[in-house]
Amino acid sequence: MTHVSPIVAEAGYGQLFIWSVVLVVAVALLFGVLYLYRRWMNNQGTTTGPGFTLSDLRRYHKEGKMTTEEFEKAKALVIGTVKKSAETETPHRDLARDRAAARGGAALGGDGQATAGAGETTPGQGPRNPAGG
Repeated sequence: MTHVSPIVAEAGYGQLFIWSVVLVVAVALLFGVLYLYRRWMNNQGTTTGPGFTLSDLRRYHKEGKMTTEEFEKAKALVIGTVKKSAETETPHRDLARDRAAARGGAALGGDGQATAGAGETTPGQGPRNPAGG
């Protein structure tokens, strides 16, 4: 003979199923709130630029607050950060080139030389737009 819990016997399996679904939804909501909270906390501590400028570092070095070795290390970090952020940003000349290419005209390339527009050819290359568009 199987023993059935008094709660299950009184409520039936329908009630048990409903409360199981409620529990699963509550746990899912809890994880969602936790995810949003962690994302919010991680975004609050971020900075948009370097902590020090080269001018700040030079001033600290001149005032004797930094040794030459510390200054060189910090300078390399600042320069590396600036270079990295410059590489990830789209330069203005690329934007101008893309706009001119969309219009079908020539634009200056990254080296300052004119590049071919749609349907034109460049030395050593085939047509830029084989469809002639």
